[in-house]
Amino acid sequence: MPVISWVAAGSFSDVMPVTIDDVIDWIPRPQHLSKRAFGLIIQGRSMWPEFKPDEIIYVEPEISPWDLKDGDLVVIHCTDDKQATFKQLIMGNGPEDMYLKPLNPDWPDQKIVPMGECMLVGIVDSKVTRYR
Repeated sequence: MPVISWVAAGSFSDVMPVTIDDVIDWIPRPQHLSKRAFGLIIQGRSMWPEFKPDEIIYVEPEISPWDLKDGDLVVIHCTDDKQATFKQLIMGNGPEDMYLKPLNPDWPDQKIVPMGECMLVGIVDSKVTRYR
């Protein structure tokens, strides 16, 4: 399956406009993921210590927002951003009360972004760590 850039992930839609030119690398696809699943290489430390820079996360785009649960890890694309971002989903009292936050408690921007301002790109299924 392809590993794509965060910019390419940010352009995802139902039509999936990512092309072969957006592929950075290829990794084995776990059998339980759809053919549309893709990998992203972690950038930054907002999801530290669970997810470290240069680790690869498996992203499953074939999920409905209605199937999301409190605490799920999601890749989203917000209205004014050119890139996708990876955060934890916090659910409140209904579909209009969903927020995003980093896992890193020391991250300087602990601002919780309302999910309503963002489009779901996919849910994070698992990760791969490369040692070399």
